Amino acid sequence: MSEKDERQQGVAVVPESRLQEQLAGALRRRSGRATVSDLTVDTGLPSFQVEPVLRNMLPLYWGHLEVTETGELVYAFPPSLTRPDEELGARLSRAGRQLAKWAYRVFQAIFKVCIAGVVIGYFLAFVAILLAVVVALLFRSKGDDDSFEIPSGGGHHHGGGLLDALRIWWLYDWFFYSSRSYREPRYRRRPSRHRSMRGRSGLDFEIDDAPAPERRKGILQSFYDFVFGPPRERADAAAERREVLAYIRAHRGRITASDLVSLKGVPFSEAERLAVQLMIDYDGDVDVSEDGHLVYAFKKLRLTASGAEPAGSVVESGRSWLRFWERPEPALPITGNSTGRNVVIGVLNAFNVFGAIFLSGLLQDPELALFGGAFLTMSPATVNWIFYYIPLAYSTVFLAVPAIRSFSVQRENAQRETRNRLRSVLEAVFGRSGQPAAPAALPGGVDPKTDRDLEQIVLPYGGDVVVDERTGDISLAFPRIAGELGAVSEARAAASADEADPGAIIFK
Repeated sequence: MSEKDERQQGVAVVPESRLQEQLAGALRRRSGRATVSDLTVDTGLPSFQVEPVLRNMLPLYWGHLEVTETGELVYAFPPSLTRPDEELGARLSRAGRQLAKWAYRVFQAIFKVCIAGVVIGYFLAFVAILLAVVVALLFRSKGDDDSFEIPSGGGHHHGGGLLDALRIWWLYDWFFYSSRSYREPRYRRRPSRHRSMRGRSGLDFEIDDAPAPERRKGILQSFYDFVFGPPRERADAAAERREVLAYIRAHRGRITASDLVSLKGVPFSEAERLAVQLMIDYDGDVDVSEDGHLVYAFKKLRLTASGAEPAGSVVESGRSWLRFWERPEPALPITGNSTGRNVVIGVLNAFNVFGAIFLSGLLQDPELALFGGAFLTMSPATVNWIFYYIPLAYSTVFLAVPAIRSFSVQRENAQRETRNRLRSVLEAVFGRSGQPAAPAALPGGVDPKTDRDLEQIVLPYGGDVVVDERTGDISLAFPRIAGELGAVSEARAAASADEADPGAIIFK
């Protein structure tokens, strides 16, 4: 038994939650910044208890590690030492989002159930009413020498404009079908066009310029997508974590925050939190390079039953991970349907609005006596509710939801375009290993003079604006990326290949 284990046996077991409370109090008194020795003196706790608890506190309290010029680690937390997930505002915001999601899902489920019965059902009902009106008018026209007027329907509106509407419809129908050229092929094949492109990373990509064929789906699913949009692929947190672990193993168990920036596209503040969380979850350690850069080492992740890997290898071929700029985000469609199908669905729903306004009042017209006068015995209020208020309200919501949703889709597409621009910039920055470059040399025309580019691209990713004293030319440099890439490269080269070898099998 080691001396450290003997010392640990002589210390009473204290729940980690109580240790965190003690350390949080000591950190608050020091404005959130302290070394292990500071907290050992302030709390009286043994250092072998302080350090592991501090590491567990880093992701919970949004802390990070700092390095002094002598290589000492400083644990830095927000001065308030409050967990963001336990603050009242955060809890209320989280509860509000959950309630809104639940309410929207209930509305979505009810609306989907009603689509078949309301939209399609009312469409068929109004078609039957329209045919009944046409038949009634045709029979009346025989005795009136084609000079007749549609009587007012009574109820909530008058039907005097129906004849004009029917005439316009018949005129349009005659013109459309009589002037259409049926010799023109309905479908035209377009030759597919492919071209190859080599990315900056050296990978070969095949770009298909031809539009992808639409996946065939049912008419009901098209109705759902018209209102609520096509289903989106949910992010797989487990798959994303596996991708990061595969990257760590492929790079000899050594990474820096810059590696996580290249994988996730997140600013350094978030990359540091992710690195600390990985270190805690996968029994990692942190080393400090000669230049003061933090290199996270995961030696246990390298162990493999296949034996030791070749010395100095960094696996890039056949990799199961992609960098941030290799995953561009396409623009989101509003419905995901073809234009023709959207037109059919919109016309069908508009016809229900037309039927509710112009046809429903004719059901109780005594002169037309539609359907053998079956509706003449019903209450006018009942007929109005069934054939006017319900379909009109539902059809209005049916058209209003995608119209309102289109604004959020446009806003999200603008955000995706911004992130894709960031992808291009980061690809160029990492391709130059963070070395200075003129803003014009970076894709997207980065302008450090604008607040947007300065706050979204330059500062969050450790960039500096460098001005040449002689010429006054401006260039952008990313010294942290350059330094960390150099430090981790040295650490990987120095890492022993034996770390991946679990040793010889002594028992089967």
